Amino acid sequence: MMKPPTVARDSEVKELRARLAEAEETIHAIRHGHVDALVVSGPEGDQVFTLQSAEKPYRLLIEAINEGALTILHDGTVLYCNNRFAAMVRQPIEKIIGSSFYSFLPSEQRDALRRMLTAISPNGAKHEFTLRRPSKESGGLPVQVSLAPLQIDGTRAAGIIATDLTDRNRQEEILRHLNEALEQRVRERTAEVTEANGALEAVQVKLRSHAQDLEQKVAERTAALEMSVKSLEQFCYTIAHDLRAPLRAMSGFTTTLLDDFGKLLPKAGQEYARRIAGAAERMDHLIRDLLAYGRINSAELPLRETDPARIVQDFVSSPERKQSSIRIDGSLPRVRANPTVLEQVLKNLLSNAVKFVAPGQCPEIRVFAQEPNPGRARICVQDNGIGIDPHYHDRIFRVFERLSAAGYPGTGIGLAIVQKGVERMGGCVGVESSPGKGSCFWIELRKA
Repeated sequence: MMKPPTVARDSEVKELRARLAEAEETIHAIRHGHVDALVVSGPEGDQVFTLQSAEKPYRLLIEAINEGALTILHDGTVLYCNNRFAAMVRQPIEKIIGSSFYSFLPSEQRDALRRMLTAISPNGAKHEFTLRRPSKESGGLPVQVSLAPLQIDGTRAAGIIATDLTDRNRQEEILRHLNEALEQRVRERTAEVTEANGALEAVQVKLRSHAQDLEQKVAERTAALEMSVKSLEQFCYTIAHDLRAPLRAMSGFTTTLLDDFGKLLPKAGQEYARRIAGAAERMDHLIRDLLAYGRINSAELPLRETDPARIVQDFVSSPERKQSSIRIDGSLPRVRANPTVLEQVLKNLLSNAVKFVAPGQCPEIRVFAQEPNPGRARICVQDNGIGIDPHYHDRIFRVFERLSAAGYPGTGIGLAIVQKGVERMGGCVGVESSPGKGSCFWIELRKA
């Protein structure tokens, strides 16, 4: 059943009066500060935004972060900000709310904010700005502004988080200075290295030139030395041949003189003739030894497997043994040597062992082997002779050194031949001896 028109109009009038009364109460409360709200004028009329509704989206966020937070309308009007943002711009909150966010930006940066608000996407946007501060403070505050779209009472708005970039910029500036300093040091070191490389190359060029000069000089000196050695060898052989000829004549004529006319000579003349013959024979031995030493020093010495025991056995069966006792203890290892040189070396050592004994004493000689190192063999010749003072052990291997020559024949070259021969075969020599206690000469060579 429809209400009469008069009743309907009365009902509408009552409803309008109630709404008007409510609006008057709201306006009265806003005017007297009983309700926090903001009235914004626009093309569609005045709109009232309570701060309670604008504050809700940020309440939990503000409690969790220490960054500036704001809510602004699409035209930049600030509906809400937190205490942190107020501290960042050095202004009280009541002056910030209702003002335009553009007023906190330099004029050259406002278009960037305007474009962000116009084209803001659901994912938001970020940009760096500089917040203006009161004129008495120099410079602004660098911040990163993060925008997110909002809807407040059906009106487009945006939420803003302003992050202070002062510390980040300071760290970047420090890092930039450090990088510049590092780059400068790298450039300086690079220049130093380049300079050093240049100097090194110059030195290397000089060294190569010097080395070439030295090689040339060495080649020339070597060729000259080889020529001198060959000339000297030829000279030595010529001299030896020329010297031995008159020596043989002296020896032959002296022998003939004693045989044919010895009875006609007085005893003194016979003794002089015998001394002349002995001196000629010793001189001939000396020349032969010098030639042997020269051959060992300069000749090619091919090495092969050699049996030292056979050489010792040959010496034992020779007339040089006389009344001596020579025995081989154990086995002698085969060695790498030149057979001719090794035979000369061992016979020189055995001959000395037989020769250098005290008068009236029978030589007793023992030949044995040792292994000082793996792959090496040491052949020892031990005797019961007169012995050698340790102070002279090095000297006895020199040419013409005869430390105990009184009453003993020899030229003083035998041990020099021993040392030179063994060294040419890649070995070494030595002696262990003391006066009156005999000697033990040894040679060391590689095993076969």
